[in-house]
Amino acid sequence: MSVVAIVGRPNVGKSALFNRLIGKRKALVSDMPGVTRDRHYAQGDWCGVDFTLIDTGGLSFDETDAVEAEVHKQSIVALEEADVVICLFDGREGATTLDHLVVDTFRKSGKPIVFAANKVDTEKNEDQMLELSELGVDLIPVSAEHGRNIDALLDEVIKHLPKAPAQDEKPAGLRIAIIGRPNVGKSTIINHLASEERVVAHDMPGTTRDTIDVDIEYEGNHYIFVDTAGIKKRARTTDKIDKFSILKSLRAVDDADIVFVVLDGPEGLTHQDQSLIAHAFGCYRATALLVTKWDLVKESEKEFLEEMRFQLGELRDIPISCVSGETGENCNTIYSLANTFAVERSKRVTTSELNRFLLELTDYHPPPDYKGRQVKLKYITQVDVNPPVFVVFTNQPKGIKTSYRRFILNGLRKLLGGAVIPLVVKYRAKK
Repeated sequence: MSVVAIVGRPNVGKSALFNRLIGKRKALVSDMPGVTRDRHYAQGDWCGVDFTLIDTGGLSFDETDAVEAEVHKQSIVALEEADVVICLFDGREGATTLDHLVVDTFRKSGKPIVFAANKVDTEKNEDQMLELSELGVDLIPVSAEHGRNIDALLDEVIKHLPKAPAQDEKPAGLRIAIIGRPNVGKSTIINHLASEERVVAHDMPGTTRDTIDVDIEYEGNHYIFVDTAGIKKRARTTDKIDKFSILKSLRAVDDADIVFVVLDGPEGLTHQDQSLIAHAFGCYRATALLVTKWDLVKESEKEFLEEMRFQLGELRDIPISCVSGETGENCNTIYSLANTFAVERSKRVTTSELNRFLLELTDYHPPPDYKGRQVKLKYITQVDVNPPVFVVFTNQPKGIKTSYRRFILNGLRKLLGGAVIPLVVKYRAKK
């Protein structure tokens, strides 16, 4: 599929245009400069022509700021990947020194360039564009916010797209969200798995601000890893951008098949880590822990994991892998864990086998009476997978206490092979 990149200096509305072109609010948008830092990919189409669209953080040419230098590098990679580039300017401002540097960079690239001035909401505002004429380029006036002239922009873009041969549709892959507190090494792990600097990684907390999908092929399987912003405690979240970033991170959990919670090995398991694990498991997502920066942990692995499992309580048996994104130690176990989860989440048990299980369970430990009446479990069936969902029919749904529900849940886990994955057990009335 052909690739179109939106590039320009920071804060000219690239993410707003990206959202407008794909028809959904995927990229985080703010008036504050520097919100977008990584390459953001999505599928777009116009007049029957499909293409991959890339949003970028912007070209800054500032080598003194380590994060801005990384963002600049990501934008250059997008420029190199693209078949056509949309070079975006701010139509309300005159040409800046940075704009001139951007134009020079694009001209040297040899790529087809479509130049556009954003924030030109009406024809009356087009006079403001005259100050951009010194750049010596033909500009299409657009408004990403209001949708003005977007059709003209896309018409010009597809004129320059190469005709791509027909390809088989990429198979759907496991969607894996990588979540954790700020600065625990989430982006570093993803960069190692992708074998490139796919997302900006830095030791400054809060480097990642948006959720970024990273497609990875490994041993014939397709995975979609979702890099997310670090999730702080609510009391420490005061900045508006931080709040939106955290909401998108939590939404990534809802959209995922599997969640890996990354925690800082030298710091150990914190209350915030435990909250994130409980949240992912409570959303019925297969959940594992990645203890990163393992090369810096001084304790023995056995002692470290024993203490951690004690702290995890009821979730003590969830998978834990000690990894290092910097050295790559044990990172390939992430794939094997994901594949195991995929199998476990899709398991089905026949109704006859389930009812034999239920009979044996209730013979061994009958449910306690409720308000003087005997509680009877009539039968059980599985109604869904990913996660597995079971329905138990009983004469007294309200009479099944929490401890007995946990007893049935643990029994079902053993029946499915013992993996600690979220199961849904519902109770329905049946006379």
